[in-house]
Amino acid sequence: MSRAHQDAPHGERLQIFEALITLGLMVVLIFCLSVYVISLPVKATLMLAVVCLFLNREKTFSYGVLPLIVIPLYGAAVSWFFPCWRPDGWTILERPLFTILCVLMVSVVLSKAAGWRYHVIAFGILFICLIGAIGDCLGYDMTSLLPFTMPDDPYFDQVTNYSFGASRVRGFFPESGVLGAVSLGIATSIALGAWVLISQRRHRGATATLLAALAIGGIMLALTLTKSGLFMIMGGMVVFFIVLAVSRNRACRTTAVVGSISAVLVLAALLSAPGDLGSYFRAEVGTALNLQAQTGQTGGSGLATRIECWKLAVYAVGYYPLGVGGWGVDNVLNRTTAVVPTPEMRLFFDQDMYGLKSALANLVAQTGVVGISLLGFWIWWSFLAPVLRHLKSGTRTDTLLAGLYGASAGLSIIFLFTCELYPSYALLLFFKLHADAIAERIRGTVHEEPTGSLSDLPATELVAP
Repeated sequence: MSRAHQDAPHGERLQIFEALITLGLMVVLIFCLSVYVISLPVKATLMLAVVCLFLNREKTFSYGVLPLIVIPLYGAAVSWFFPCWRPDGWTILERPLFTILCVLMVSVVLSKAAGWRYHVIAFGILFICLIGAIGDCLGYDMTSLLPFTMPDDPYFDQVTNYSFGASRVRGFFPESGVLGAVSLGIATSIALGAWVLISQRRHRGATATLLAALAIGGIMLALTLTKSGLFMIMGGMVVFFIVLAVSRNRACRTTAVVGSISAVLVLAALLSAPGDLGSYFRAEVGTALNLQAQTGQTGGSGLATRIECWKLAVYAVGYYPLGVGGWGVDNVLNRTTAVVPTPEMRLFFDQDMYGLKSALANLVAQTGVVGISLLGFWIWWSFLAPVLRHLKSGTRTDTLLAGLYGASAGLSIIFLFTCELYPSYALLLFFKLHADAIAERIRGTVHEEPTGSLSDLPATELVAP
């Protein structure tokens, strides 16, 4: 018997072992992305990270993964060396390491994976989010099950209520905005991918996926009453239609016009809806139109807090281009009077929690131009380059895929802009790999004559290198 035949059973057993580990990582990943967790126990984090690095191998150092690992590592290094008060070393490292672990788990589970894994993770997260929202609506305090203690301060109760007195539905997250953005962002991504497959006559499972994503997304939108969730839907759809509108394919341009009109009608229906749903969105539009009143001196609303946080982030990168880390915000406040902390900001700053209510604002302040450059490169490589590549062909297939990559970019940027308490980079990688999977599934299955010149890229070249 040859050595190759002797090694074959060993290789098969190793593949089975890796598959079982991957399934275990899927369960952990679903939990980490559907329930607010800032870190896992030290030993568990290190063990899972080593396992992921072994399984991920060279993919860890690819352009699609490495920048999302370097950003939190660089932020931790700045936090350690920036001249300011800082906590102990593990406190500095726990959230960056948890974020890196989530990125690695997404890469291991979904890189070159079968389509069913995306559906298991997506609908697993959506199901847990839905359970949390329903429990909240029934009067149960779902946050009491979280592995951390909510701030014991009367003001915190105020920021978890709407202006008309109703309690915000938060599920297993500390803020309703995160619940809405996570659930509706995933639902939008999955629904768009399913619609692209259906349009290319890849109906197997796609119709059921589309209907399930629309159903759960609609329920979550009605239950959460959050502008973050609505922004996720709008961000994904608007960019999708913009890409289709600028393409050379006439059918796709028509789809963009019809879709845009439909989106406007749906938005108008939401604004005119009776009950809490319509009241909330009308109040938010009124607040956005009255920005001058949203200042730190007057208290304002959550919008006032975010305006002051973004001003603080801009001043931070201006004073300290390399970043201030997670605890250097006080240094920036001491150098400017243009930023007036709102009561919500003062509540958390007094407890040495210097989050700026946005993962993107945190990245700007904490990592400076280094983090901004790394994120910009990753977005270009992961989304914008594929969009331009697909648009060159001019076929309907390529144009729809370009729209899907564009929508994924819109979802990623809006999510970073609206959410903070979440391992955001892991969800960004999910959006990217999901778009790759859709492109891979339909690559070469539909052959159309391009409407451009013969020098354009062929229709079969669908994915970025």
